[in-house]
Amino acid sequence: MGRWIPNPLYDTCPQSLHDAYFVVGPDGKKYPTWHPPVAVDPATGADCTFGHEHGADPRSSPLWTDIQRHFCYDANRDGDCNADERAWSGLPFGYVNEVSELAAVATGRDEIRHEDHFGHKVELKSNERVGVPGGGTGPVCSVLAKFHQGSHSPDALTNNLHELNYFVGCDNGVAVRWSTFQIFGRGGEFKGQCAGTIRLGTPVPSTSPTNVGIAGREIPDQSCLEEVYAMQARGQDPSGPYYAMYSESWPSGVSHTLRQHNNGSFITLYGQDNWIELANLPGRNLMFFDAGSYFITHQPSRYFLASSANRIARTIDMCFETGFKTISHPDCTRVREQSARAGARVPWDSPLSPFKGASRTIHFDWITIENNGNGPVFYSNPFGTELRPAPDPSRGIVIPQYVSRTPSGQRVMYYFGKKEGHYDARGVRAPN
Repeated sequence: MGRWIPNPLYDTCPQSLHDAYFVVGPDGKKYPTWHPPVAVDPATGADCTFGHEHGADPRSSPLWTDIQRHFCYDANRDGDCNADERAWSGLPFGYVNEVSELAAVATGRDEIRHEDHFGHKVELKSNERVGVPGGGTGPVCSVLAKFHQGSHSPDALTNNLHELNYFVGCDNGVAVRWSTFQIFGRGGEFKGQCAGTIRLGTPVPSTSPTNVGIAGREIPDQSCLEEVYAMQARGQDPSGPYYAMYSESWPSGVSHTLRQHNNGSFITLYGQDNWIELANLPGRNLMFFDAGSYFITHQPSRYFLASSANRIARTIDMCFETGFKTISHPDCTRVREQSARAGARVPWDSPLSPFKGASRTIHFDWITIENNGNGPVFYSNPFGTELRPAPDPSRGIVIPQYVSRTPSGQRVMYYFGKKEGHYDARGVRAPN
């Protein structure tokens, strides 16, 4: 994952200040981590801007200590995460990316995935009385997700793997600490908001697994704009297709099962449908984790345009399309007024543009877990497509996952609902 480099046109914080926001991962390497969009430059004592934001501050979550312990580097090699080691621990942006490189070396497969820094976003809910199936309430729980959700580049048009950290903790002891790439549909394709499934080519890595039953990233496309023009020509209200251009939806379908066959061999099930279809295999589940979350980015800076050199067009340009000005959406009205005052169009990557993906909704919805006295620590490859009770570096199975033993060994299901976050701040702009 590349380093952040400030754009001198907009960003006022020095790169050295951004580099100071880091944690030490469980492998002993330094990783970038959460930081505020505005900070104090120690060289000048004045506020400065980074130009991007990472959502909610994870340190405000009741799960922060669990997060530090989960990603802690045991420098003392005493099997414990001591206070001095926790001080350097936190959310390592790109840790799963790094493990994918090591896994590729170990397995000889094309399994390397790189993600930019901007897209790592944090959202959380704290001390919520959760719902349970059939109505009523369950324990008091907290949930935090760190998800890579870029909404500015051509990358997500073909890549269906995006880093996800998922943490849950409840006052009855139910807990999850999960770190893998989340698989969104099929590699090499996405779902246009108006055009349906669009197949573009080979993803990176070329071995990207498929999450059965998931539509993949839903991204605005040129068909939405064409439908606006067609409806205008017919004298109809084009508001519906127009507003379709204003969000990206990422249905996640997190689902992983480790099952042991009667002959002692292990079976890993993943994907939203696989555990349903294969749960009747001989043997027993050692661990089951399912999270029905999905992520929405509002006002993204891009939409898909097949005729463009990189197949990306900028949402802000819609505000200046001929025949499109008749729609008086507040975003476009503001952009046109700002452009008129400046005597030039507001650029797509300017802080003045509202199209920067800084407003998001996450539907945590439900989590379901089952662990009848196993673990609670398991190990996976970067994709979560192979799980084992112990690490196996030769197969890239090295990432620890924590799924607590459930009360009485029963499957539990808790409902969290949605959370909206609005993280625009001074200097925030696309890419963000």
